[in-house]
Amino acid sequence: MAAAAGLSVEHLYGGDVIAEANRWRNHHVDVGLRGVDLSLDIPKSISTGYALAGEELVAAIEDEWMASVTEAVGALEEWTAYGMAGHHGDGQRAERVATSGLLGWTTLHRSARPVDASPGDPHLHVHVNIAHMVHCEDGKWRTTAAGAGDLLRPAHLINEIAEARLRARLIECHGARFARSETTGAWELVGVDGDLRSAFSRRHQ
Repeated sequence: MAAAAGLSVEHLYGGDVIAEANRWRNHHVDVGLRGVDLSLDIPKSISTGYALAGEELVAAIEDEWMASVTEAVGALEEWTAYGMAGHHGDGQRAERVATSGLLGWTTLHRSARPVDASPGDPHLHVHVNIAHMVHCEDGKWRTTAAGAGDLLRPAHLINEIAEARLRARLIECHGARFARSETTGAWELVGVDGDLRSAFSRRHQ
């Protein structure tokens, strides 16, 4: 890449760094899977309404979104926070072991990545980072959910649960109304039209 850009790698990094990199170039390090990142988001109409709301309503929407995410992750935990003990394969089945639950954290993001060095568009979403390890009831640490396969399988459903619970809260607490888009099938917030959603979707454009 440096050659294609007309740059000197040695000039950029220095001879010592290049020599050290070359010394390790054929060395293999098996890091395995350390964790997963589930990104939970909502339709652009809700993010747009959120961005245009007053300070009090913004805080309420954030609280309701995080409560909805907590419910959804709780379902994921109920389904997938288990370990496996014993050999699995060759006609044998490993034993499912109960655990203390999933280990991780959530990070709230309020905007999309910047476009053309300007601030990102409104995009309320959460990253759920889950460690690929669970503390089993026998005291041992094991990988999560059969090698994380079961952890990733319901990811789309978890997003649907979080989004549905947020819609229910916005309807109940704020009188919001939603209509299903004929184009995308998404439940959009009534009152935030397509032109306004497009104006705040520069990365998509």
